[in-house]
Amino acid sequence: MARKRQDVIMVKDSGKNKTIFIMATVIVVLILVLVMIITLWARSNKVSEKISDIVDNAGLIIGGGNTSAQVVEHTTTIDEIIGIDEIQTLEYKYDAICRVFANPNDAKPVYYIAYTGTVSLGIDGTMISTDYGTGTSKVITVKLPSIQILSCTVNAGTLDYLFLDQKYNNQDTSITAQAKCEEDLRRRIEGDEKMFEYARKNAESQIRALTEPLVSQIYPDYQLEIEWKEG
Repeated sequence: MARKRQDVIMVKDSGKNKTIFIMATVIVVLILVLVMIITLWARSNKVSEKISDIVDNAGLIIGGGNTSAQVVEHTTTIDEIIGIDEIQTLEYKYDAICRVFANPNDAKPVYYIAYTGTVSLGIDGTMISTDYGTGTSKVITVKLPSIQILSCTVNAGTLDYLFLDQKYNNQDTSITAQAKCEEDLRRRIEGDEKMFEYARKNAESQIRALTEPLVSQIYPDYQLEIEWKEG
């Protein structure tokens, strides 16, 4: 008889445990659902705020009823489209021989250095200016600054020496050789008008490729011209 009562009590306890477990599970699920709802609501508000910020930054004025969205006018300039500090228009590998003299007024060099260098020519993009015309003149003129040497480097691994005076065949010569060759390369390029002419033509082509699509889309009634500033 005592055994049966014990079994009944165990069954009742087991039933209570199951009930408690089910209720606890339901509570946990409800808490998780509530957390998810709060999270989604918070994200929705953040997205709404971001959209609102984007709309405000874009200059959109949105009204209700029959009022349609309007874009506040903003003129995109060619200077903004280019936006490059240095525009490389020509890169050229140069093989040459540098003659080194003991004294500037000497007629005969004391040694030669054969070298290979790389020269980069281009323009300073920050110096580009644009004239949008006045009155009935529908011409947009992009004015380019002068071509300049952007970089002038010599590959130290290409240096080859020919000494006419062996006393210069020392470590000091090796230390200063690259700098001497780079000075020689710069002098050669500064006097090479053909290289500058190639660089000018390339610059005109690059700037036209950058600006022509903008002019045709935003200023369809205008003609694009490219000029060089004096000096």
